[in-house]
Amino acid sequence: MERRPENSAAIRAASSTARKTCAIYYVPGALAGPLAAWPAHLERARRLGFREVCTAPLGRPGGRGDLFLTADFDAPDPRLGTYDTPGTAIEAAAAAAKKAGLDLFLDVVLDRIALDATDRTGYERPHGAGALDPRRPGTDIDAAFAQFDRSDLLDRWSARLDAWRKRGVAGFRLSAQRSYAVAEI
Repeated sequence: MERRPENSAAIRAASSTARKTCAIYYVPGALAGPLAAWPAHLERARRLGFREVCTAPLGRPGGRGDLFLTADFDAPDPRLGTYDTPGTAIEAAAAAAKKAGLDLFLDVVLDRIALDATDRTGYERPHGAGALDPRRPGTDIDAAFAQFDRSDLLDRWSARLDAWRKRGVAGFRLSAQRSYAVAEI
């Protein structure tokens, strides 16, 4: 059952036409094509009245190709074009968004990494990982999970997010937050 405000002023404020709405246009990362093709998507978003655009993670995905199960956070998805680092890809995406009058937000999955990642430092392979099991979510099959009690993992993520922010990302959307508490971030 939906809980409604009990204060009549709150009800009037909620139904006010002056109320601002938040709507974010979603670009599915490399599935939208190389970054060189993104200006058309971003221009469309602007024409539709969006002010922000969010994209899937831009790091190299694991062998399954799942955009949200990254194998290397420090290597860009090759489908985006020829970029040396995710930072340069992010900078290009942020510049294209800014040119279209939009802010760029980035989906980030902190709590898992692909099992076939070259460096899983700070991530632990769970028992039965890589095996199909109908009791486990499909997104967990090929994943190793973060050990957020490790300060080195937190330090790497802090540095990575700070670097991406400096490259033009306006904000982050944390996805798949089943494995950590908000207080750990």
